[in-house]
Amino acid sequence: MIKFRYLAVAYLENNNKTLMMKRNGHLKIATNLWAAIGGHIEQDEHISPEIACYREILEETGIEKHEIQDLKLTYIIMRIKHNEIRVQYVFRGKTDKVDLIECEEGSLHWIDNEKLNTLDTTFTTKETFAAFSKNKKNDSIKVGVVEVKNNVPCMKWSTIEDWDNPNFI
Repeated sequence: MIKFRYLAVAYLENNNKTLMMKRNGHLKIATNLWAAIGGHIEQDEHISPEIACYREILEETGIEKHEIQDLKLTYIIMRIKHNEIRVQYVFRGKTDKVDLIECEEGSLHWIDNEKLNTLDTTFTTKETFAAFSKNKKNDSIKVGVVEVKNNVPCMKWSTIEDWDNPNFI
């Protein structure tokens, strides 16, 4: 039986730096790797991953909703692991707040944007960084699907688009 896991993550920027977390060694997911701020979407948040994103940001950083500007859904990433489809909603935003709380899941750091692709991260995070440089305007939502060929992962990106067509649901 296939199960689903829904996640919401945020990349917050301040003065050409992005807030990242160096995850602790005792965690099950992304152990000792650099990751975005975020986590699991709770049952009552499924209709709006943005609500989950704001909650995760507050829990992990102490940054409140009113201290974030231009938070916007930019990517939806899908992959399968064993019998679980993971759907990750990726948001980008800005903040002027640099003082952060301590987080039990890892240590928080402001990383120069030019150095993001040098961090030790998961495959999907590396692909997200690569997409940042190609989608600078952030004016569309991209969907990334992880394909694996010969045991090598590959991200396939598409843009979600809408059009008026009364025959299409």
